[in-house]
Amino acid sequence: MTGAGNEPSDGITSDLLTAVARFHGQDGAVAGTGFLVAENIVVTCAHVVEAAGSGP
Repeated sequence: MTGAGNEPSDGITSDLLTAVARFHGQDGAVAGTGFLVAENIVVTCAHVVEAAGSGP
């Protein structure tokens, strides 16, 4: 994985931080998190999608 500047990261912690997505509801509050598992795929739970204002 790469860091924020697309340079190779130097550790697991920085890789994990770049792989975590935060979902916000329409009011701006955090609805939950998800994890980047491929270039265009984020995995999360249905209750996070619902809390963000959409359906599973």
